[in-house]
Amino acid sequence: MNQSKLVEILNRIPWLVITFLLALYFGYDYYSFENDFDSEKNQKISQISVAKDQTKKLQKKLDEAQLFFKSFEAKKAQLRQLQTRLLDMKNTLGSEINVPLFIREIGKKAKTIGMRVISIRPQKDEQKDFYEAKTFTLSFRGVFVQMLVFLQKLSEFKDIVRADDLDIRPYGPVDRKFVEIQGDLTIKVYQYRDSEEDKIGVGK
Repeated sequence: MNQSKLVEILNRIPWLVITFLLALYFGYDYYSFENDFDSEKNQKISQISVAKDQTKKLQKKLDEAQLFFKSFEAKKAQLRQLQTRLLDMKNTLGSEINVPLFIREIGKKAKTIGMRVISIRPQKDEQKDFYEAKTFTLSFRGVFVQMLVFLQKLSEFKDIVRADDLDIRPYGPVDRKFVEIQGDLTIKVYQYRDSEEDKIGVGK
């Protein structure tokens, strides 16, 4: 189905139906992302948790060996290997988000498809044991298809980026072929949080 045909079909659907279906979709998608064990975020967190547990157990064995043996180079090598594995998994979540750069990239992606960014405002971060989510509220204006393309472009970031809590409404006359909409969208960027376990094996 070409884009013009898709736009024609979407413009025939009542706004209340579109808003309701979008609310259901984002609600289910967010629930799956947060609670489904197979989701990308939970898989990474599970891998990091396992690596941390393995690192702490090996560190305990290393401390015991230091009391009874003079040579423990093999244990140190194993610990360094686990530290390297943990670092690799940390990189999949990212350890530091450049907020000004991220905001500029959001603006660029919107501009390339002709969608207007009214504002993008940082919100309170969501902090968990192993990660935190940098949260932004994006206010925008455009047509429905532009919004769909923009949501798809969010997946192009190398970091894990989520779009949640979408609220859209018509902006201006609704009897046009392409109805302009205005909306607010919550965007979350996930990054790794350093902890005491990350210091295990460093400098040993």
